[in-house]
Amino acid sequence: MSWDIFVQDLPDAITSIREIPDHFRPRQDICRRDEVVAAVMAIAPSATFEENGWGSIDGPNLSIDVNLGNGEVLDGFAFHVRGNDGAAARAIISEILGILNLRAIDVSATSGLFDEKGSAEGFRRWREYRDSVIARE
Repeated sequence: MSWDIFVQDLPDAITSIREIPDHFRPRQDICRRDEVVAAVMAIAPSATFEENGWGSIDGPNLSIDVNLGNGEVLDGFAFHVRGNDGAAARAIISEILGILNLRAIDVSATSGLFDEKGSAEGFRRWREYRDSVIARE
């Protein structure tokens, strides 16, 4: 089970996914695979990437999978966070997005958008849900 952050083309001016205009059509080429890999490696030099489109950032109490898919030109990608260090995960993701000048969707955030501070509450809610599911097993 992971906390999932979805990177895609989003309008610059919005502060909530509810503000995305009905007529908005995301670009099909937000960045190249090698740009994402370079951004991840700049923030987490020990990250690894496989040819199948998956990357991994591991740290104490934290694991972030980076799902790039198979294409060289990306219309989106995702971060799948596991562990208990939400502050570190948010900082890492925020820095990577900053390098790439991209935004992301965090369905657990009140606004529906990822941002380092605003997603803290979303991560807390996700962790509570995860812990309740684990406790039932």
